[in-house]
Amino acid sequence: EPTLRSNLLEISKMGHKVELLLGNSDGKELIEAVRKSAPFDLVFIDAGHDYPDVKQDWENFGAMGKMVCFHDIIGELGCAQLWEEIRHDYPHVEFLQSGWMGIGVLFKGVS
Repeated sequence: EPTLRSNLLEISKMGHKVELLLGNSDGKELIEAVRKSAPFDLVFIDAGHDYPDVKQDWENFGAMGKMVCFHDIIGELGCAQLWEEIRHDYPHVEFLQSGWMGIGVLFKGVS
């Protein structure tokens, strides 16, 4: 967490609005707190690896961002399953490297 906080401080120094909200992504209080700060330019979903967890985060937070990134989009995990289901509905890019489980980016509100 110290590295996260120092990175957020550096981003803030660049003139970007930064807010750190910590908690379980299925907690009603956290979801409401995040909604109050939305919309976002980017939402990064790095959920648990089970399909229901990733889908729930997509449903709770995906609508809040112009771009939505997903971690672990290849392989046998639930993240990959959800990615395969939704990626064709949006312009998207995939970042795949050997030894990496990939990152997918959906462009939802970008002209």
